[in-house]
Amino acid sequence: MQPIEAQIESFTHDGRGVARVDNKVWFIEGALPGEQVSFCQSGKRRSFNHGVLQKVIHPAADRVVPQCPVFGICGGCALQHVNLVGQVRLKQQFLVEQLARAGVLSEEKLAKPITGPGWAYRRKARLGVRLVPKKGGILVGFRERHKSYITPLDTCLVLDQSVASLLPGLPALVESLSCPSRLPQIEVAVGDGGRVALVFRTLEPLLKNDLLRLTDYGRVKDVAVYCQFAGPDSINCLHSPDPPVLHY
Repeated sequence: MQPIEAQIESFTHDGRGVARVDNKVWFIEGALPGEQVSFCQSGKRRSFNHGVLQKVIHPAADRVVPQCPVFGICGGCALQHVNLVGQVRLKQQFLVEQLARAGVLSEEKLAKPITGPGWAYRRKARLGVRLVPKKGGILVGFRERHKSYITPLDTCLVLDQSVASLLPGLPALVESLSCPSRLPQIEVAVGDGGRVALVFRTLEPLLKNDLLRLTDYGRVKDVAVYCQFAGPDSINCLHSPDPPVLHY
């Protein structure tokens, strides 16, 4: 199929450019508002189509080269091809459009956006885990965009550094358990005091040796470790570091 050229009119919350070609709406991965691009069709629906960017003919002023080598494959973030100022503006614009459409906000009432660090800001995430022998064993990372495959990560620029630093050792830890293929998720969270918690979600209860191994991991890394094999009632705290002492 021949590439299609279009002008990108707007943006979606998940980082896709929106264009109209022959009265049909297109959602185009990797395209930014204001850009002239060429793209190929990747999906078709009754009222809209999906496209994948092939070439940026006239780039937007906010476009930058993504710093992450797996950006565009990994589903952990969607806006690394936009500079930090542009990211804030696009997110605010999208929010305003949605609220205005609902009739609950006008631009005259907007306050200045509250911003934070551009990197290492994400303090909660759900990591996918999968045993893939053809790729060397256990993979730990975010799922690929719009797919169920795992993007293996040994670091992450958007995760809090206290969590990102744990990524290289997680595959070996999971592989050391008796049921590595029955552990599909690891949820991570960082509290306001910098404390890290990991929840290992399994499809069946872990054996005693597995529980001891995870407990030792939490003790060595000084992180809280939980396991969960069913609903919320099945969550079990294996290790929790001493809480920080309050001071005034």
